[in-house]
Amino acid sequence: MVVFRTDANEAIASGHVMRCLALAGAFRSAGENVLFLTSDEIAAAVARARGYRAEVLGVDWRNLSAEVPTVRSLLQQESALPLYIVDTYSITADYVGSLSDVAYICYLGSKAGDLGPLNALVNYSVDIDRDAYQSLYGKYGTLLLLGPEYAPLRSEFKNHAPEQGDEVKRMLVTVGGSDPINATGSILEALHSAKLLEGRAIDVVIGAMFGNRKELLAAYGGIAEVNFHERVKSMSALMADADLAICASGTTVYELAAMGVPAITFSLSAEQVPSALGFMRLGMVDYCGEMFSDAAGCACSIADSAKRLVDDPLERHRLATSAHAVVDGSGCDRIARYLLGLDKMRGM
Repeated sequence: MVVFRTDANEAIASGHVMRCLALAGAFRSAGENVLFLTSDEIAAAVARARGYRAEVLGVDWRNLSAEVPTVRSLLQQESALPLYIVDTYSITADYVGSLSDVAYICYLGSKAGDLGPLNALVNYSVDIDRDAYQSLYGKYGTLLLLGPEYAPLRSEFKNHAPEQGDEVKRMLVTVGGSDPINATGSILEALHSAKLLEGRAIDVVIGAMFGNRKELLAAYGGIAEVNFHERVKSMSALMADADLAICASGTTVYELAAMGVPAITFSLSAEQVPSALGFMRLGMVDYCGEMFSDAAGCACSIADSAKRLVDDPLERHRLATSAHAVVDGSGCDRIARYLLGLDKMRGM
């Protein structure tokens, strides 16, 4: 049995639940039963829509200690120790310690510090201090799966290679499932001012938790070149059509890398900055700064970058091939294979 604990709402990016769903697919393919536990109905509904069983704990997502009795009871119903994968920044060492006797606990994420006696930790960031992780978790014997080769992407992102043409006929703009600071609007305004909306299709993804949907449609819905996409069933299809993409520095960067699409990126929140800089250092993206601290300046830099890359097919190809060399799209299979071997590693 594999149990995921994750959330998604207007404060928590949907990337958390989406990467859990991707990983759940690998476990389901391996014949494992999967259950999702969430604080509220938002993330649970997303999991159920993908065919998974989900239970709502009805607690504040910021305080996991309140759910411990319920979670312990659920985990203890299994005849064998279940695998409990936690993907939320609200995780604490006390939370892990309170459940360590009833499950194999794996943390999926990049939260710093000692999170207690984890059985496994997956951090697919590109800015990892491996020695620091070993220092923190060596005493627990934690299985450490570190680096972009463990990026948990859905199977649709496998087996693609960069195929760059001479022209940018389609651009993709996507910031994730929510857009609390209206980054999408800032980007479209900058592209419009730079006349980059003319002569090419602009595919814009509106996430399920966008609070600015009506304003975006009202401002740009009348422009023929701008195509809004909601309830997208296949991001890989949109990416496959794109010659250039603009996205926040989250999971989408890994997806674009696997698809071989050159990317212009920005940080939607402070927590994204280290990874954003890591992508840039590896030559995977053209990074344009912090949208959360300077929306106008960041959007202007994005437009400048787009203008330059539209006119430079060699640089677009370099970005795409560099990124694809780092991320091959098979991270979920690697993670599932290692985590399903945890019991064997401990002689059980």
